[in-house]
Amino acid sequence: GLRLLQLHLPSLVTAAIHAASPIWSPIRRRQAAHVRQHHPVLSGPAVERIEKSVLTEFVCTDSIPLSDEAKKCNKIVQLSIAELFGKALRRIHNADSISSLFV
Repeated sequence: GLRLLQLHLPSLVTAAIHAASPIWSPIRRRQAAHVRQHHPVLSGPAVERIEKSVLTEFVCTDSIPLSDEAKKCNKIVQLSIAELFGKALRRIHNADSISSLFV
Protein backbone atom coordinates (compact mmCIF):
# COMPACT_ATOMS: atom_id res chain seq x y z
CA GLY A 1 0.00 0.00 0.00
CA LEU A 2 0.94 3.65 0.04
CA ARG A 3 3.37 4.77 2.69
CA LEU A 4 1.65 7.14 5.10
CA LEU A 5 3.71 10.14 6.02
CA GLN A 6 3.53 11.58 9.49
CA LEU A 7 6.03 14.37 9.63
CA HIS A 8 6.99 16.99 12.13
CA LEU A 9 8.69 19.01 9.40
CA PRO A 10 7.35 21.92 7.36
CA SER A 11 5.62 20.34 4.39
CA LEU A 12 4.32 21.42 0.99
CA VAL A 13 1.87 19.49 -1.15
CA THR A 14 1.88 20.46 -4.80
CA ALA A 15 0.38 19.31 -8.09
CA ALA A 16 3.37 20.08 -10.32
CA ILE A 17 6.93 21.24 -9.89
CA HIS A 18 8.96 22.77 -12.67
CA ALA A 19 11.57 25.44 -13.24
CA ALA A 20 9.10 28.34 -12.74
CA SER A 21 6.98 26.67 -10.05
CA PRO A 22 5.89 28.85 -7.11
CA ILE A 23 7.10 26.07 -4.81
CA TRP A 24 10.68 27.32 -5.06
CA SER A 25 10.02 30.53 -3.11
CA PRO A 26 9.32 28.91 0.31
CA ILE A 27 12.08 26.37 -0.31
CA ARG A 28 14.60 29.15 -0.96
CA ARG A 29 13.43 30.84 2.25
CA ARG A 30 14.04 27.54 4.10
CA GLN A 31 10.37 27.23 5.02
CA ALA A 32 9.87 23.75 3.54
CA ALA A 33 11.80 20.64 4.43
CA HIS A 34 9.51 18.14 2.74
CA VAL A 35 7.47 18.10 -0.48
CA ARG A 36 4.75 15.66 -1.53
CA GLN A 37 3.60 15.61 -5.13
CA HIS A 38 1.22 13.25 -6.87
CA HIS A 39 2.38 13.73 -10.48
CA PRO A 40 6.15 14.40 -10.76
CA VAL A 41 6.53 16.64 -13.79
CA LEU A 42 10.14 17.50 -13.05
CA SER A 43 10.99 19.78 -15.94
CA GLY A 44 13.94 22.05 -16.60
CA PRO A 45 16.35 22.33 -13.66
CA ALA A 46 13.79 20.97 -11.14
CA VAL A 47 15.82 17.86 -10.21
CA GLU A 48 19.01 19.90 -9.78
CA ARG A 49 17.13 22.38 -7.60
CA ILE A 50 15.72 19.56 -5.45
CA GLU A 51 19.21 18.08 -5.03
CA LYS A 52 20.74 21.43 -4.01
CA SER A 53 17.81 22.56 -1.83
CA VAL A 54 17.16 22.28 1.90
CA LEU A 55 14.55 19.61 1.19
CA THR A 56 15.03 16.43 3.16
CA GLU A 57 12.68 14.40 0.97
CA PHE A 58 10.61 14.84 -2.17
CA VAL A 59 7.89 12.17 -2.28
CA CYS A 60 5.96 11.52 -5.48
CA THR A 61 3.90 8.79 -7.11
CA ASP A 62 4.79 6.69 -10.12
CA SER A 63 1.93 8.15 -12.18
CA ILE A 64 4.59 9.08 -14.74
CA PRO A 65 8.12 7.65 -14.98
CA LEU A 66 11.04 9.54 -13.47
CA SER A 67 13.89 10.65 -15.69
CA ASP A 68 17.26 8.96 -15.24
CA GLU A 69 18.49 12.14 -13.54
CA ALA A 70 15.57 12.07 -11.06
CA LYS A 71 16.14 8.36 -10.32
CA LYS A 72 19.70 9.19 -9.24
CA CYS A 73 18.61 11.94 -6.83
CA ASN A 74 18.75 10.62 -3.25
CA LYS A 75 16.09 13.08 -2.08
CA ILE A 76 13.42 11.82 -4.49
CA VAL A 77 11.28 8.92 -3.25
CA GLN A 78 8.75 7.46 -5.67
CA LEU A 79 5.79 5.45 -4.36
CA SER A 80 3.69 3.04 -6.42
CA ILE A 81 0.01 3.76 -6.92
CA ALA A 82 -0.65 0.45 -8.72
CA GLU A 83 -2.40 -1.20 -5.76
CA LEU A 84 -4.59 1.85 -5.18
CA PHE A 85 -5.58 2.03 -8.87
CA GLY A 86 -6.30 -1.68 -8.90
CA LYS A 87 -8.59 -1.41 -5.88
CA ALA A 88 -10.36 1.60 -7.39
CA LEU A 89 -10.93 -0.16 -10.72
CA ARG A 90 -12.27 -3.27 -8.97
CA ARG A 91 -14.67 -1.18 -6.87
CA ILE A 92 -15.86 0.78 -9.90
CA HIS A 93 -16.42 -2.46 -11.82
CA ASN A 94 -18.43 -3.86 -8.89
CA ALA A 95 -20.37 -0.57 -8.52
CA ASP A 96 -18.88 -0.06 -5.02
CA SER A 97 -17.80 3.24 -3.52
CA ILE A 98 -14.19 4.32 -3.95
CA SER A 99 -14.33 7.25 -1.51
CA SER A 100 -13.03 5.15 1.40
CA LEU A 101 -9.78 4.64 -0.53
CA PHE A 102 -9.01 8.33 -0.31
CA VAL A 103 -9.84 9.22 3.30
